[in-house]
Order: sequence, then structure tokens, then C-alpha cells
Amino acid sequence: MPSDGVIEGLGYRTHGALDSARDNAILFPHMYSGSPASLDPWIGPGRPLDPGRWFVICPAQLAGGELTIADDVTAQHRLVTEGFGIERLELALGFSMGAQQAYEWAVRFPGMVARLAAFAATARTTPANALLVAAAEEALRSGGLGQHARYWAATALSAELFRREAWREAGFTSVEDLVRRLFEEDFAPADPETLLCQLGKWRRADVARGGDLAEALGRITARTLVVPFSHDSLFPVADCEAEQRLIPGSELRVVESPWGHYAWGMAEAETGQIDGFLHELLAGS
Repeated sequence: MPSDGVIEGLGYRTHGALDSARDNAILFPHMYSGSPASLDPWIGPGRPLDPGRWFVICPAQLAGGELTIADDVTAQHRLVTEGFGIERLELALGFSMGAQQAYEWAVRFPGMVARLAAFAATARTTPANALLVAAAEEALRSGGLGQHARYWAATALSAELFRREAWREAGFTSVEDLVRRLFEEDFAPADPETLLCQLGKWRRADVARGGDLAEALGRITARTLVVPFSHDSLFPVADCEAEQRLIPGSELRVVESPWGHYAWGMAEAETGQIDGFLHELLAGS
């Protein structure tokens, strides 16, 4: 069973047990609008993140004020090192905003991260992505959670999904049903101020802090898989690949899916691809 806790104001959830050598830890930050509990479906017996083998730490995000991804990672570092006494992570991984945090870990603390898996994200938010995020902020401020949800429905899914009506394969009966259940109902319980804080962190994400991105990514020593989604317009394959080429020894893998940014475990085919890449990365450990 997972265990929840708070250290110095940072909430977290853990799965599994830390072994006596403290060398089986994995860090798994959550995505935009998510929570540590949002990651539960990815952790379980027989999965790459098997709690019988790994101690998986899922930290929450800080909220309020002009925070940055670096602030989250600084708090997470205290949790990992001071809270659990861990000196090295076998894997840091994440999807979207979670991957932004994983990138920050691998750049800021290269000696602590043995492996890195970045799904559907970039280490520095591109100008095009920043415009999309700024528009999400404006939708939330001007139209509330409903308009914000519909904005993501219009931008985070691919035209191919609608062209093929592939949403029917996931059990949705119409476009209206898709928008209502996948977006409007999902975002309805969220706190708008927390979302605005997270959007600000996403928009400003930059492991190089305005400096030389090649130099920053060149500090990564982790065995790295960069994994974009084939039809993702938020983090296109070309943008992810451009950064991947700056990371020494890294490899590119692509999840093939019409679900755009929502390919993260949306259906069995996508989940199988993601699990396969994680099995590959963790093989031999």
C-alpha cells in the first residue's frame, strides 16, 4: 500500500520499501493538475515501477507565488537526501511537467541520477509552447475552469484523433462526451490558483535559466531516454529530439498514438509502449 507524508511543507507519496543499501529509489514527480496519487496506476507488481523491487517517491508540487521548477526540485532534493538519506536515484522520470522536474534533477544533480526518462516534455519551454501555456492561463482567468478545460480539449488532442474518431476506442460516445468526461469533469475539482501557479512554472521552465542550453544538457550523465508522443502539438517530436541531441549518450524513442499530449496511458496500446521503454531503461539494474 502507498504511504503519504509531508516534510517541510512538501507532500509526497511512496510505494514499496527502501532497502538497507538505500540504492533502489526512483523519483516520479507528477504532471500538470495532477497529484502524487495520479501516478498510482503506473506503479504495481509486474510493472516497470514494481514496488516489490523499487522504492518509488512521488512528490507533490509547491504552490503559491512566483515559484519555479527549480524550487520544486530543491524541495524534492531535501526530501530525498535529508528525509530518506538517499544519495543516488536509480531513475528520475516524469510526464509533461513531471518530466520538466526530472530534467532539472538530471542537470542540477547529475551525480545523483543514474537514469532519466522524459516523456512528452522539453527541458526549456519553447516560445510556441509558452504561448500555448499563456493562453491556458488567460482562459482560466477569464472563463474559469470550464473554459480552461475546453481550451485543453482543443489543443492537447490531435486532429488525427478526431479525423479517425479514435476516441470511440476509449469508450467515449461523442466529441461532447469526450470533452465533458476527459476534460471538464477532470478539471472541475481543481483549485484555480494552484493551476495558475503550475502554469507559471511550466511556462518559465528552463534548466539553463536563460543561459546556454547545450551546456546545461551536456551536464547530464544519466542514461537517458527522451520520449515524445507522435501527434503531440504541445511538445512536438522535433522539439524533443533537438534537445535529445544535446544530451550525451541519450536515445530517442517515440510513443505512436493519435491521442496527442494525452497519449500518457490513455489506452492499452500507449501504456504498453511506455512500459516497454521503462523496462528497457531499467534492464540490468
